[in-house]
Amino acid sequence: MHKIVTLICFFCGIILIASLPTKSTAQTTDKITEAIQSGSSKALGKYFNESITLDINNTLSDYSKNQAELMFRDFFRKHPVQEFKVLHQDETTDKSWYLIGKYISGDNFRVLIKGTKQQGIARISSMEFNRE
Repeated sequence: MHKIVTLICFFCGIILIASLPTKSTAQTTDKITEAIQSGSSKALGKYFNESITLDINNTLSDYSKNQAELMFRDFFRKHPVQEFKVLHQDETTDKSWYLIGKYISGDNFRVLIKGTKQQGIARISSMEFNRE
């Protein structure tokens, strides 16, 4: 009987651990949050894929990593951050993750950041910053 209880606890623990966001992704999203809070396009750019889809104020386009960094440098200059709040974040089973937040400047922006985990590294594949 003791072996059965131990086995059940073991498998429940495995399932619980597998359903949690990985430390790597959680650490990366923390660094992304810090980069946005500090208004640093350079720090944010470290987490971009080589190609990234940006939707800023309902203007959607694909950019290279360097172009996206320049777009955010301009965005942070025009809309200096007063506060950035993460409202929700999660990781799905297919190695993708997302973060929903609120960027407060002179205007408020709804933020959606999507990414994938490639070779154990979490990278941003798309970002949306749209006025509320």
